[in-house]
Amino acid sequence: MDHDAILSRLCGLGAPSGFEGPASRAAAELLRPLADEVTVDRMGSVLALRRCGREGAKRLLLDAHLDEIGFVVTGHEEGYLKFAPLGGVDPRMLPDRELTVLTDSPLAGVVACLPPHVQTREDMDKSIPIRELCLDVGLSQEEAERRVPVGTPAVFRGGCFPLGQELICGKSLDDRACFAALLGALELLKDRRLDVDLYVLGSVCEEVDSTGAVTAAYGVVPDLCAAVDVTHGDSPDAPKEKTFPLGKGPVIGVGPNCTRWMEQRMRRKAEELGMAVQTEVMAGHCPGPPGERGGGGHGGALPAPAVYAHPHRGHQPPGPGGPGPAAGRLCGGDRRGGGVPMKELLKTLCALNGVSGDEDQVREFLAERARPWARSMKVDPLGNLIVWKKGARAAGDRLMLCAHMDEVGLIVTHVTEEGFLKFDFVGGVDRRVAIGKPVVLGPDRVPGVVGIKAIHLVSRDEEKKVPKTDAFYLDIGARDREEALSRVEPGTYGFFVCTPEEFGEGLFKAKAIDDRVGCAVLLKLLEEDLPMDVVFVFTAQEEVGTRGAFGAAFSVAPETALVLETTTAADLPGVEGHRRVCAPGRGPVISYMDGGTIYDRGLFEDLRRLAEDNGIPWQTKEYIAGGNDARTIQRSRAGVRVAALSAAVRYLHAPASVGSLADFEDMLALTRLFVADQAARL
Repeated sequence: MDHDAILSRLCGLGAPSGFEGPASRAAAELLRPLADEVTVDRMGSVLALRRCGREGAKRLLLDAHLDEIGFVVTGHEEGYLKFAPLGGVDPRMLPDRELTVLTDSPLAGVVACLPPHVQTREDMDKSIPIRELCLDVGLSQEEAERRVPVGTPAVFRGGCFPLGQELICGKSLDDRACFAALLGALELLKDRRLDVDLYVLGSVCEEVDSTGAVTAAYGVVPDLCAAVDVTHGDSPDAPKEKTFPLGKGPVIGVGPNCTRWMEQRMRRKAEELGMAVQTEVMAGHCPGPPGERGGGGHGGALPAPAVYAHPHRGHQPPGPGGPGPAAGRLCGGDRRGGGVPMKELLKTLCALNGVSGDEDQVREFLAERARPWARSMKVDPLGNLIVWKKGARAAGDRLMLCAHMDEVGLIVTHVTEEGFLKFDFVGGVDRRVAIGKPVVLGPDRVPGVVGIKAIHLVSRDEEKKVPKTDAFYLDIGARDREEALSRVEPGTYGFFVCTPEEFGEGLFKAKAIDDRVGCAVLLKLLEEDLPMDVVFVFTAQEEVGTRGAFGAAFSVAPETALVLETTTAADLPGVEGHRRVCAPGRGPVISYMDGGTIYDRGLFEDLRRLAEDNGIPWQTKEYIAGGNDARTIQRSRAGVRVAALSAAVRYLHAPASVGSLADFEDMLALTRLFVADQAARL
């Protein structure tokens, strides 16, 4: 039996409390070769029986629950879905969380959040109650109501991937890791004689009320039982007296809801096997095992430590998979980019990692794609990639088109003695969107997860506040500081993980859409025959003060510059009309002003005229927020006329952002028209 594959399969299933069908069917299939009888009861719990053949034998029940925490759709608002939790969910780790809505054809969703550009510091300190959150599935109100009825369940998106050498990270390890362990136990016992009739239960609804265990236990009426579940693994933010180190053995529960002699027997057996065990005092606050509730049998608890149980990700000893796609595998076609559709080019660009100051991977890709079309190119001391493209009319350095390569992320600042990583954010990040998120670190893409203690250990007051950045930490599965430093050192950059993909009705979801969209537009234009000479600049360090653009503009010294960017969309339910700024799907954004620049009025009017004359939809900002490279370009040398053409993107500076594919194509078309218009003025 391939236990890693089984665990990966089980954790990949979407089966929240009350909707365990996929997990129940998989569990029954896996149990049949190992048991004499397998049944699924009317509640959906799966029960396997191994008979010992002795009349009057005692009945031993081993239980692990199949359900996971999740959500249920409660309504629709402007195409967004309102939802309620199934089980205990920490609301602090929900903003920008990716979910899967379990419709007949599952839908990807992102929990909506306002970008930091339109929030105050005080806003970002507060946890948002679940009742105020909504889920973006990229649909209109009519389509959302048709495709996602009220009552539809949803779960966290993702499966399992290795964390370090000895751990695994993934959703629903609570409690499918323990069910996989029970499968392993049955396999070991397959050809062995038993002294008891052995029942193995995959119960349902544990996360909401333990209904599955209660009803199944009434049917079995066991003499003995053990609830096999996860418990709280140790982490820097959790109390040591309530948590347990991973890799130090299973945890045996003791307390009033656990039978003493069974606990003692478990310990003796562990000693015989030379197995380390730990002890959890269960003071009666957690539900008793199914035998105690169902038939008065003797019960014990055998939890396994898991960190962050109920947040999106937990840890268990190792399994398969990996976070996110490998860069460079998503884009087909000619390596030069010729004929590659915009969306495919964008998938490749967004999969690349390029936090401010570490844009190498993005720059190398862009340089390779640009080289066949360039008259000349260079990388300046700040890391900007500057490409000169010859056109039909000589114009020198008169016109510069600009897009930034970098993205927001994090940087490791310290490694603790326990092997956890302290970090700070690079660029403007609302720390609420980082909680519980997977990351990769450095050029080796070392997987990690932004940790937070389990909701069971969080007080009511803590639940309402977002921890400060200095309380955050990264877990890479290291046993201690020495092991962590062998993989990651202070100064290593970290990158958010998000699979680039089409989303909803004509939308696109990925990390780093800001500003890989602008980079994609420039690459597509580079492939074309242009009516005039153009300087293409891919800037570095935009997210930390537009530093690259300052040097590039001073070096190129253009008369006119067009910045290709993304901008803040806040078109969410409950947000006042003017604070929504702009919206994906309504065309490129032509800015007259933002938080850093008053744009050249003549260029603004030119872009508007070109859009209207050519049937290209456009919009402008309804709220002054954000800024970009234009602010430093404008002030270069004797001054530069600047304009900005942006794509409206939801959840800017978050791991999962959303924009419109039609807007991206229209940006390309309008930029092409702008270059032609500038050429006509020569």
